[in-house]
Amino acid sequence: MIAGYGMHGLGDKALQTFNRMIVSGFEPDGVTFVACLSSCIHAGLVSKGREIFDQMDGEFKFEPQLEHYSCMVDLLGRAGFLKEAYNMVKTMAMEPNICVLGGGLLNSCSMYKNTDVAQDTASLMIRLWLHVAVKYIRCKRKMGRFCEGENLSKDKGFEENFWLKLDLGEEESVDVFIWGSCGDGDE
Repeated sequence: MIAGYGMHGLGDKALQTFNRMIVSGFEPDGVTFVACLSSCIHAGLVSKGREIFDQMDGEFKFEPQLEHYSCMVDLLGRAGFLKEAYNMVKTMAMEPNICVLGGGLLNSCSMYKNTDVAQDTASLMIRLWLHVAVKYIRCKRKMGRFCEGENLSKDKGFEENFWLKLDLGEEESVDVFIWGSCGDGDE
C-alpha cells in the first residue's frame, strides 16, 4: 500500500498508511522504510523523509542500509540539498555504490548545474572505483582493442603510465593520470 501510494505521488497517503501500521503494532522492516522514503522522493517531502530516516536508527533501532542511504541522497539531491547529500555520502557507515553516487547525486548535480559538488562526487567515485576502470582498460589494451586516447597504443607495455579522460556528460570531463600497476599486478 505504501509503495503504491508513493509511486503515484500520494506521499501523504503513503505516510498516513505507515503511521497507521505503526499504531497497529507492526514493526517496519527495510522494505517498508524504502517504500516510505521512495514515497517522500516522489512527493518531494524532504522534511518527512529526514524524519523517517532519523526514526529508523533512533525509534525503531533499525540500522539504515545502502538502499536507504540511496533514497535519502536522491531525496536531498532532487530538492537541491546537494551539499547535505554529499556530506551524507561521505559519512555513511558503508562504502557508497554507483546508485548512490552516480544515480542520485551526479544526476541532481546535473539538474541543478552544480559543478562543485559534481566534481567532489566524481573525485570520490574515482578514488573508490578507479581500480575497476584500470583493470578494464588494461584488459582491453592487452587484447589490442583499446587504441584511443593520448599515450595509449597497442605496442606499448602493459604496465606503463597513461592519461585517461573520463567523460562525465554535459561536456564535462576529468583527466586522470594512471601509472604502473597501481599495486594490483595482473588481476
